Amino acid sequence: MDEQFNAPSAEFALESSDGVCFAVHKLMLELASHVFRDMLSFPQPATAGSPSRPVISMSEDAQSLRILLRFCYPRTFCPEPALVGLDDIKRAATLAQKYAIELMRDAAERALISFAEDPRVQQPDVAYAVAWRYEYPDALRAAARRSLEPFSVSLHAPEFEDVPATSSIALRHYQRQAGRVLQSLLDAPADKAYPVTWIQHNLFAVMDSANVRDNVRCSCEQKKIWFLSFGLVQVMQRIRSWWWFFVHSVVSSLKHNPTRYSLDDAFSLQFEALFSPRPPTNICPQCTKDVRNMERVLEETKRCLRVEIERRFAQIPLEAPFMKAIGKT
Repeated sequence: MDEQFNAPSAEFALESSDGVCFAVHKLMLELASHVFRDMLSFPQPATAGSPSRPVISMSEDAQSLRILLRFCYPRTFCPEPALVGLDDIKRAATLAQKYAIELMRDAAERALISFAEDPRVQQPDVAYAVAWRYEYPDALRAAARRSLEPFSVSLHAPEFEDVPATSSIALRHYQRQAGRVLQSLLDAPADKAYPVTWIQHNLFAVMDSANVRDNVRCSCEQKKIWFLSFGLVQVMQRIRSWWWFFVHSVVSSLKHNPTRYSLDDAFSLQFEALFSPRPPTNICPQCTKDVRNMERVLEETKRCLRVEIERRFAQIPLEAPFMKAIGKT
């Protein structure tokens, strides 16, 4: 008998495939799953030696049944199981699918998203295959997004055997589109049709105010950039060229090598380059001296640019059949 599920008041027992019995209360399973409710609506014969407590033989092993029951029972009796590894995630996903337990299904998808995004694991391709198999749209998108950053390809993972080849084709298509959706971010200087919409054109106000106060001028090379002012009017602004160098370098590194650099890596590399003893673009003595405000401008740029890049990645279609069915491509 299981150490936790052994209440004398339980009406029947579930016996795992490896011989462990779990004493369970009928009401708990009926409330958690309509599959159990239907299954338990039929009289259960008592087994020899246990005339008052029927025993139902299950195909799941003890670990699987333990996870299943901990999801079915209230939190006052046991905490929700922590699905910390891929095996537990797949086990929970299989059980949730078989017994139609929505709570467990949602927990498995959340755990799979965490697995996909965990930098210590670096197996977004495996997470993607699992998400495809169990039709988890949010996990599929999270895994696809994480696949745009550096990771070690899992060449022989058994999870790939559970999904069709079209799943890999869809992922490759998504990865190719990632570079293309960033192109218009680079068109702001030359094309009025693609103005900068993701940050306000007065981002240098703090530096300009400091220059006026100190009666000094910025002598940086200027770059003409199209902005959308307050979301209404397209305006041409003269912007310090080092700012555009930063934006252009970050976006270009992601556009041309979407799986070589993470977004954080791209930001860090260009940030360090601008503040190096020999920056790759002209920065006037005044801006060089006003490091604090220069950093403020770049930090705000990083924040806004990150949001815009993630927004664009989130709009890339994922051609999974179940994504189309629920309108989440």
